[in-house]
Amino acid sequence: WLPNLAFGYGYPIFQYYPPLPHYVAALLMQTGLTPIAALLGTFVAASVLGALGMHLWARDVVGERWAPLAAAAYAFAPYALFNMGERMALAEYAALAWLTVALWSMRGCLVSARRRFVPILAVACAGIVLSHNITAMLAMPLLVAYAGVALLAKDAGKTGLLRAGAGLALGLGLAAFFW
Repeated sequence: WLPNLAFGYGYPIFQYYPPLPHYVAALLMQTGLTPIAALLGTFVAASVLGALGMHLWARDVVGERWAPLAAAAYAFAPYALFNMGERMALAEYAALAWLTVALWSMRGCLVSARRRFVPILAVACAGIVLSHNITAMLAMPLLVAYAGVALLAKDAGKTGLLRAGAGLALGLGLAAFFW
C-alpha cells in the first residue's frame, strides 16, 4: 500500500512501470555510457529491433521487394518519431518494436512447420508485457485476432494454432514475475 498516492488516500500498487527498457538502459550504463547516452542507445536498439521485425514480417506478407520500404515506413513514421523525439516515450516505443517481432513470429508459428518461431514469439510477447502496460493490453488481443484471421483464411491449421498458443502462453509466463 502506497499511502501518498491518489491525493493522500493511498493506492495498492508496488510495481507500476514495466522494467525492460530501463533494464536495457541500465545495462548500457554498466558499459560506461552516461545516463543520457544509455537512454539514446536504448532508443537506437528499439529502432533497430522494430525495423528488423517489420522487415521480416513484411517480407513474409508482401514479399522481399517491399520489405525495406515497410521497415523504413515503420522507422520514420511520424508517431514513432514523435514518441522518440518529442515525448521520449521509451516504454511505448520499445513495446511497439517488440510488437513487430511478435507479428512476424506469430505468422511463422501459424504458417510454418518450424518450431523455432515459438521461442521467438515467447520472447517478443514477454518483451511487450515488460515494456509497456497499455500496449500489452492492446497487443495481446491483436495477436489472438491475427491468429483467428489466419485460421479463417485457411492460412493456419491446428498445429499452427497450437504453436502460436504455446508461444503466447510461454511469453506471458516469462513476464509473470512482473505481474
